[in-house]
Amino acid sequence: MTLTTLSFRARTAVLAALCSTSVMLCACTMGGEPVHFDRYSLTQDVQPAAFQSGYNIEVTLAAPLTQGGVVLQMSDVSLRPARNYRYSAELDNELSVLFADRLLSSDKARMLRDFKIRIFVSKFQGTMNGHALTAMSLRVLDAQDQCVYENSCSEDSTMKEDGYDALVSELKASYIRMCDKVLADLPDLTAPKSKQAKPAKPENKAKPEKQEKA
Repeated sequence: MTLTTLSFRARTAVLAALCSTSVMLCACTMGGEPVHFDRYSLTQDVQPAAFQSGYNIEVTLAAPLTQGGVVLQMSDVSLRPARNYRYSAELDNELSVLFADRLLSSDKARMLRDFKIRIFVSKFQGTMNGHALTAMSLRVLDAQDQCVYENSCSEDSTMKEDGYDALVSELKASYIRMCDKVLADLPDLTAPKSKQAKPAKPENKAKPEKQEKA
């Protein structure tokens, strides 16, 4: 085996390694999009007590919102979760902590201590023309899992700036406004229920007098 042959094989191995590295980089930046390692947190400024509030809060997300990326609505029927622009924690947990934070700051904090709070978030996404869309429904259940209160609301707000940072900030602000709204509308669930009108008692019919025996 000659030195020329070894050099050729060595050069081939080097070129193959370079090509492999190039393919990996292209896979990470498909479409020319740079890789972003920043992660978005919605709970950086909440009070520490919100993380261990003890409330029975459960947030459920629409399927496209469960993939970890910031979601863009491309059309009336298509949604695209971002691959590089992602949340720092599970979105349902972040939204649950946000609601607990707003609850602790409201006058309903003590009242809801023994109730179950169920929230469904159907929209938490941006649009290509600079809008932030949010929608949620809330149900409050008692100890017997009976719904004692329900409400829903949605927002379509315009972003003040472009970019994912501005979108996430606007989505968070919109969700907080909705939390404050449903909490403000919440009636006093501990007050005694109004007495329902009782059905009228049937009239007592006079019993026929017993006939005396002859």
